[in-house]
This record gives sequence, C-alpha cells and structure tokens, in this order.
Amino acid sequence: MREGEFYDPADTALSDPRHVYAIEPAQVLAFGKEKGFSATRWRF
Repeated sequence: MREGEFYDPADTALSDPRHVYAIEPAQVLAFGKEKGFSATRWRF
C-alpha cells in the first residue's frame, strides 16, 4: 500500500492500483447441504 492505494507486489512500476471496497451486509442466508431442510438467516 502506498499513498492510500493497494498494488500487486509484482507491479514494480506501481502503474495499476487495486481498489478495495468494504460492504456491510444487511442480511445473510445460509443453507445446509445434508439431507432434509436446514436454513439459517442472520439480520444485522
């Protein structure tokens, strides 16, 4: 990271910055893979 931008370590010329974003989920759904039905929901 230089001057607030992220770079690939292989980019020695620092010509292609990577943009990093953070998101905050409002809801997450999870489903089980076993027999029968299983699901879970989380709200934030």
